[in-house]
Amino acid sequence: MRSLALAALLVLGLAAPLRAEPAGVQITPITVEFAPARKVAALRVTNTSSETVAFDASVVAWSQQAGADVLSETSEVLVSPPAFMVAPGRTQVVRLGLTAPVGGKTERAYRLLLTQAPLAQDERSSGLAMRLQFSLPVFTSADGGAQAPAIERADTGDLRIANRSTRRIAIRKVELADGAAVMALKAPRYLLAGQSVHVGAGNGAVALAYTNADGEPAEVRLAARAP
Repeated sequence: MRSLALAALLVLGLAAPLRAEPAGVQITPITVEFAPARKVAALRVTNTSSETVAFDASVVAWSQQAGADVLSETSEVLVSPPAFMVAPGRTQVVRLGLTAPVGGKTERAYRLLLTQAPLAQDERSSGLAMRLQFSLPVFTSADGGAQAPAIERADTGDLRIANRSTRRIAIRKVELADGAAVMALKAPRYLLAGQSVHVGAGNGAVALAYTNADGEPAEVRLAARAP
């Protein structure tokens, strides 16, 4: 399966807001989840600007390797319409259809890519125009419930966050005992089910603030290593 670069200009869905509205485009919701036993989900794209906008829509599979995001082609989720225009003040409903089996022990993750497409007048104009790309997280339902991640420290002092749950978590912040943020980890960010990520090294206490798949904020701590 051919890998795709994660080249989104805007990556949404990590935080709590219910809508995203950059450049006069409003998207709700910004995290798409297939309800249990349902194979169809939808979102709304509203144009709040004074000009018509056009988008190409596609879905890619989303996995992680050593904490890094990997996107690859998939036929497990269909998107309709695959291309559309939205006039000023109007709304387009975008529907996703799951072709893979519903449910399962572990949730599956995808990204819906909405890439701004040039209009005819844009193609005739000179100069370089910036195009937006929204990368929205999409998740299937899972049989398992939310489970707290673990902070692990190796004998060398290396620290890792392990998500052994069957669902994702959203890491909001990782702090050392003195309140300093761990610079080896970019947060906020998702850690998908069954994945782990290296966050630095140290022997002091560590605190991890995260949001579970049910949208509930929580925190786990690792005590300092005894001298």
